[in-house]
Amino acid sequence: MKDKLKLVLSIIVVSILVIVLYVIFEGAVNWAIDAFWIDLLNTQNNRILTILATIGIGIIFFSTIHFIDKPGDKKANKKQSQVYKLIAVVVIGFFSLFAGAALGPEAILIPSSLLIGQLISNFIFKSNKQTAKILGLAGFVALFVAFFNSILGGLLGFYLATKISKQKPNKFTFLVFIISSLAALVSLNLLDNKGSFAFPPSSTNYSILSVVFFIGFFLGGMLYQKILAICVKYFKQLKNDYSSTWLANALFASIGLAVIFLVGGYYVQFTGNRNIGPIFTDATQIGVLGLIWISLIKTVAIAWSSTFGYRGGLVFPTVFVASSIAALVSLYTTNFHVVAAILVVVAGALYADKKDNVIIENLGS
Repeated sequence: MKDKLKLVLSIIVVSILVIVLYVIFEGAVNWAIDAFWIDLLNTQNNRILTILATIGIGIIFFSTIHFIDKPGDKKANKKQSQVYKLIAVVVIGFFSLFAGAALGPEAILIPSSLLIGQLISNFIFKSNKQTAKILGLAGFVALFVAFFNSILGGLLGFYLATKISKQKPNKFTFLVFIISSLAALVSLNLLDNKGSFAFPPSSTNYSILSVVFFIGFFLGGMLYQKILAICVKYFKQLKNDYSSTWLANALFASIGLAVIFLVGGYYVQFTGNRNIGPIFTDATQIGVLGLIWISLIKTVAIAWSSTFGYRGGLVFPTVFVASSIAALVSLYTTNFHVVAAILVVVAGALYADKKDNVIIENLGS
């Protein structure tokens, strides 16, 4: 009984620590982007500066990675403490997102959350591997609750965690999900944080037509994943042909991303989570063709950022593309729940990704 209580308290502690890390990291990234890209350079209006800044900061980022982060140095990696690894992952991820990567913080925060679970496990349970897995799952779930400010987000995190670890969900892991989700949700609200995504109000009026829409959303997610996989495959070949050195890769990556941002406009820059609200608000002005264009160019930006070595995940930007699809449908009807629709698009993308593994593969990058 004492061990069970200790485990429950550990799950709660891990969930709280993950929420605190998320709030600090997300706040720091948003502040840095606002201060430099928006307030100082006014990149919303000055597109030329966007190109120059993307190239300049991109080269600085890749130069830093080249000199301080060398995965091939196995001896150095063994000597690194868990705390050092945690700090390194967070700092490098921060500068990647600040440099303009069209990726999400989940690939930075997921390893960090797992490390937090491992640190707490080592401290309380003396390096028990099974307990470390349980607390890692708790951290994973808490992080996705934070992203969506919803238990539905935690359910997505639970699904991804079990998929990555290749373990079948059971009553015990589901109990971990519930405890972690509730602890994370309470912590998030106590810190007055609304999560990463600003979703518009949702309809609660459902009909048989709503089911048809959700099938369409699922198929839309599958289509997005196929386009993403094609882009990733093509860009990998491009990288092999033209990026033989780290400097060539830095130039190719940053110049390519700058061109994509120029073609796609402000909506496709960065992770995209802060543009979800505006996408719905401005949907009428953007129009059908505009929303399709934004979705396609964002997909290209995601594939480019991921392939050429920017650090970050693909789930967050997938949520942005899903939001664009939902915004497109909202031009014709609002008879669907927005968050549910977005999660269905993401589910469609993850289902289609079973073979290509381009979305899941980048969660731990």
